[in-house]
Amino acid sequence: MAVAIALLVAGTADRLWPVVQSAGIRSYLIAAIAAGVVAVLVRGRPSPDEPNIHDRQVDYLVGLPLLGASLFVVTALPGRFGPQFWTSYAGLICVPLFLAGALALVFGTRALWRLRLTLTLLTIVFLPISDPVITAINEALRRPFLAGVRAAGGGDSIAYFESALSGLAGPLAFLVVVVLLTATASRRAEAIRRFAWLSGLGLAVLVTRLGGGLVAASYGPEAVHAVLGPLNDLYAFLVFLAATSVQIVLAERQGRRPAVGVVRGRPVGRARVALVIVTATAVAVAWLGLSTDRRSDLLSGAETTAETWSAR
Repeated sequence: MAVAIALLVAGTADRLWPVVQSAGIRSYLIAAIAAGVVAVLVRGRPSPDEPNIHDRQVDYLVGLPLLGASLFVVTALPGRFGPQFWTSYAGLICVPLFLAGALALVFGTRALWRLRLTLTLLTIVFLPISDPVITAINEALRRPFLAGVRAAGGGDSIAYFESALSGLAGPLAFLVVVVLLTATASRRAEAIRRFAWLSGLGLAVLVTRLGGGLVAASYGPEAVHAVLGPLNDLYAFLVFLAATSVQIVLAERQGRRPAVGVVRGRPVGRARVALVIVTATAVAVAWLGLSTDRRSDLLSGAETTAETWSAR
């Protein structure tokens, strides 16, 4: 499953990484992918209050159409929306569809039901929202921080702070992580507590990072860029994600109740056949998820390599 998911995301990751390097506002999509993986792993264990569904026919009736929908996204929609499909990263909408189908086929419909809220939120996050809307949301989230930076005397290097608050370690990316990981709570009271301390941790990371930028501002703009550059964005995000993941895993272990009525042993039958179907779909979606220009580059590179070996 992990290999299949990695193959699936590979179709879009090559276009998202430059966005992270330039601290673009779409960096939150990378944050969503990472947080989604953590959320799926955290909610992977059975719960005592979930429906008793153990029917392989139901699993295939639910899972196969969802896998087909993920293929439909990257086959039919690019021709309808043209280049805008790739620039808005609309292909990512196939990720939650694929995950839902793969979970139903490999782990059963019961596992899909357990992760319904996480997958729904992932679908909302990956919706192809226009740049003006994303820019407005990002501006609203970073405005209080920028006001604090100006009040603290960092106005001369404000461009670096604006970039840092739009990238992978910005408020929008952290908010996406907080919401997705809050959805892993099984009870409302637990979700409220989890949202509170996750938000507090994210705020602490943001304030600490901006404070480091303000200290560096006394040494000039280059020092600020060194502290708040895209590479440090990645480090700050990884620290935040690791800290939140560890805390959630520990909280889940402490508050775990025994799952009553869960079938022990192999959760579903014929899981190998399901894995073959899931992997084949992931390869197809990954290949189709590459833009036309990117596929042409890969094919031309392969042809050049073949010609070189033929000449030898």
